[in-house]
Amino acid sequence: MQETTQMVTWIAQEGFPVPSTRRFVLLSQDRHEVFLTVPLYDANYIKHLKGEADAKTPLSFLSMRSYGPWNIYNTKSLSAATS
Repeated sequence: MQETTQMVTWIAQEGFPVPSTRRFVLLSQDRHEVFLTVPLYDANYIKHLKGEADAKTPLSFLSMRSYGPWNIYNTKSLSAATS
């Protein structure tokens, strides 16, 4: 939930870029584990965030794809993350 809120805020701070022109990747840590999270959204989601969506605009949602966890104390785990 926190990652989603951070991602929406980040998208807004960057001026609501269309997904084809700007990509975001969030690196987060929970104790000894790290994760990469990538948002998946389309132009209709941006319209919704900006308040420009109307009744004819198809529903669109933000999906979050997470990768990990990788253990920062385990070199094999971190090597798997970079290959």
